[in-house]
Amino acid sequence: MKINLLPKEERPLRQSQVRWEFLVGLLGAVILGTVLVFTWLDWTTANRLQVAYDDALVREYLLQNQVQQVTTLREHVSALEARGSSYQQLIVDIPESLRALPLVVSHSLPDLWIETARWDSDSIHLAGYTRDRLALTNYINILSESHEEVTLVSSEPAGRTGFFVFEIRIEGVGARVAAQLR
Repeated sequence: MKINLLPKEERPLRQSQVRWEFLVGLLGAVILGTVLVFTWLDWTTANRLQVAYDDALVREYLLQNQVQQVTTLREHVSALEARGSSYQQLIVDIPESLRALPLVVSHSLPDLWIETARWDSDSIHLAGYTRDRLALTNYINILSESHEEVTLVSSEPAGRTGFFVFEIRIEGVGARVAAQLR
């Protein structure tokens, strides 16, 4: 038989028993660890939110600059539109017969020269001279392919020079030539 003569407080505990001081210390350590983990999580969240806030401030500044630039560009565009409308009032509409004039007077016939060209709103009058009546006929045929009506008004010899002076009237200039110009 064994008799334990030690006082009850100093006796060793059984293996299944734990002292209350140890439980309080263990609970304190767990609480301290939990507080440290949550503090660290809150600190990282606060840093991440601060970075996001700073980034949002930079974006806001950039967007405000872009808004100012867009406003400046809109003012510039409206000023240009106003200037363009004032210029548009100054522009005279060019008749189709005048637009067709370069096509009418340009040709590759060597013995045919155009001296004057007079244009009206729907017709062109050409005057010139040639050495060869065949060149004049070819020129009239070329003009007839691209215009509604081509009329030889006059063709006369110019004295004893061997040249013929002619005058041609071209009507309905706008229809076919406008299609060629576009």
